[in-house]
Amino acid sequence: MRHLSIAAAGLLLFMSWPITTQAADLYGGSYKDEPAPAPYVSPFRWTGFYMGADIGGAWARGADVSSRCSPTGLCDQQSAFGNVDASSFMGGVHAGYNWNVAPKWVLGVEGDFSWTSLDGSAAAPDVTTAGLVVAPGGHSWSRDVRWLASVRGRLGFNVSPMTLLYFTGGVAWQDADYSATQTLTGLSTAATSFSETTTGYVLGGGLEWAMAKNWVIRGEYLYYSFDGESASARHSAGPPLKANFDWSDSDVHSVRAGLSYKF
Repeated sequence: MRHLSIAAAGLLLFMSWPITTQAADLYGGSYKDEPAPAPYVSPFRWTGFYMGADIGGAWARGADVSSRCSPTGLCDQQSAFGNVDASSFMGGVHAGYNWNVAPKWVLGVEGDFSWTSLDGSAAAPDVTTAGLVVAPGGHSWSRDVRWLASVRGRLGFNVSPMTLLYFTGGVAWQDADYSATQTLTGLSTAATSFSETTTGYVLGGGLEWAMAKNWVIRGEYLYYSFDGESASARHSAGPPLKANFDWSDSDVHSVRAGLSYKF
């Protein structure tokens, strides 16, 4: 009987050995290390040079203008105000370079150039200091933004294996034509016109999708900010009468779609 008990105990110990081993594995006591998870690798490598084209729309906002005559003692004219907000189609080209700096993070630099025609104009009456309207169109202003350009840094994150969400910002330029006219008491006139390239800044973001090995499509929003301009002109009645014109700081918003080829 004693020998039978010893044999039964040995059989029970032998049968419980796999269960004990599985329990040890389940609760962290495995006798061998499990393989480490494979690092994240995007199936599309963003590193490299790319170039492409884009198309969309732009809107100029906050484009206030004003006109005043000096010296005020001789003008007998109230200052006038207007707004030259505008909207326009835009299209252009872009090029840049990206670096995969981490499994899901991308750094880049990009330059772009866009043609547009943000042509805004306004007019206001010539009104004396007593409130008498002398000429319905005594003051007029215009501003036409012909092109926009920028050089920007980019920071992107892979929200999915083929999709990159990015933020961007940098220095921007706009080239615009300006013109203005002031008529004093319906008789004397002063006018100016000039072109100016202005430096400002740009911020924005977008989403890119790698649709094929070398082709990437994007949707992008950019916000531009530029300083205003001032000008003066002599009246036809002669010195010392002078017209003074001001165009305030302006904001430009753009939404566009683009297609890039990655080399």
